[in-house]
Amino acid sequence: MPSARRAFVDCHCHLSSDQFRYDLEEVVARASHNGVVGIFVCSSSQPDIERVLKLRQEFPELIFPCLGLHPLGLGGTFDADFWAVTRSLIVAEHARRGIAGIGEIGLDFSKQILRDHAKTKGTSEADIRSTQIAAFQAQVSLAKELGVPVNVHSRNAERETLEILFQSGVCGLMHAFNGEPGLALEAARTGRLLFSFPPSLVYKREYQEVVRLLPMEALLLETDSPSLAAGGPKERNEPGLIGLAAAKMAEIKGLTTQEVAEITTRNAVRLFGASSPALLFAAQASQSQATNMIPKTARWRKPQTGWKGNADRAVAAEVGRGAKGVGGLAQPSLSPPQLASLEEAPLPWRHFDFADELQMDLGDTTQFLSEASQDKERNADFHIQDLLGQGHVSAEAISVCDGGPSLLVAPRGEPTARRWSRRTAGTALGTGGADQWDPTLCSAAFGAARCD
Repeated sequence: MPSARRAFVDCHCHLSSDQFRYDLEEVVARASHNGVVGIFVCSSSQPDIERVLKLRQEFPELIFPCLGLHPLGLGGTFDADFWAVTRSLIVAEHARRGIAGIGEIGLDFSKQILRDHAKTKGTSEADIRSTQIAAFQAQVSLAKELGVPVNVHSRNAERETLEILFQSGVCGLMHAFNGEPGLALEAARTGRLLFSFPPSLVYKREYQEVVRLLPMEALLLETDSPSLAAGGPKERNEPGLIGLAAAKMAEIKGLTTQEVAEITTRNAVRLFGASSPALLFAAQASQSQATNMIPKTARWRKPQTGWKGNADRAVAAEVGRGAKGVGGLAQPSLSPPQLASLEEAPLPWRHFDFADELQMDLGDTTQFLSEASQDKERNADFHIQDLLGQGHVSAEAISVCDGGPSLLVAPRGEPTARRWSRRTAGTALGTGGADQWDPTLCSAAFGAARCD
């Protein structure tokens, strides 16, 4: 079997920069040649939004736009009229063709930045901070309204930035995070925030410390092109050099570059899949000549009927409920016609650390819905993707009792929903034990008014 081609996703860069004015086509071609299947280009100012959208038109299969106002792009100014115009641009594009996310947004409380902006505006540094916070909060709210991730900048304001994100409940990525590693771990544990790192990871120890502490499920790759190159601040960076970041990440985590590419690409699809379904197609297409990203045991199968179909829908509902209710990534409501095959399904769910078995007790019969695998975590992760394609996904279908999550399955023709028990549910969703049971919980997905 041929080895899988490396597929990278550059989750944060600025190809709209003037530094790419004369060789943009060559830059994009090099990126594609080096295995980059998705480039998330962030805007930094109102005029830059138009430039990013033009790039999308020129390279629609590779570029995914994140639209927003960088804290430095504000210039210390953010009023209602300015925001109304910017907001209308973003909302209009989202309605027309969709956007990948809101970004680059965030906070930058670097002393020199605050001092310079305050001097330019004839105001205080405290006012500049307040302006940045107002702009950040407005854009985070817009991301929540549109149901897209945020692409976030934070410098000398990591805790303030994360507090706003925690309160909002949005999902997204922290780009080039160089704050306290413990703070990053706290954010990653919410299941909503991932962390991307550029080629400068090769020499920046503060990045390396964060990468070392975080689990791979919380990590992404980026370039921040044209900045943050492996060769230092004087070197121009570009998406095609993302492999340097992957190689260093692999060294730190004790993995191969291939493994880092696979995991981070899967993470990117998980984060951006709902807002950018084409990313999944690109990632899969890159491996069409080699090893499929989805294990054979967990590839698409025909929709099941009877209790199996109900079980599949229950798993899909739990993924959706768990994502919203326990701090995972946003999960949209989808119906079978939109999920004709796994290849057509976006992957916005969080990574769950499932054990090797998911079992459903129906009377005296115990059915096992996932197959054992040497790589149990990977197999179960993709098995959930397989099950997601089987039926309706409803974020409200499942509730969580105080002790842990419980899935309810109501086989057709039976008046009472039965319990889906999962031995590792507490660990997987971070809510405690899996054996707690609340008989009043019921599954709206199956029309059960009450579970006795």
